[in-house]
Amino acid sequence: MEIITILLEGGLKHQDSMGKEGVISFGEVQVMSAETEIQHSEMNASQKE
Repeated sequence: MEIITILLEGGLKHQDSMGKEGVISFGEVQVMSAETEIQHSEMNASQKE
């Protein structure tokens, strides 16, 4: 599965069960290929908003 995220506002934190994590910001595009048995989560990157 291919997952494409286009951020229109704010920041988005993502992490997976392999220990990878990062934050993308407004105007950035993220493309991921999903593999079998890997869990992925996304959340608001801001503690205030």
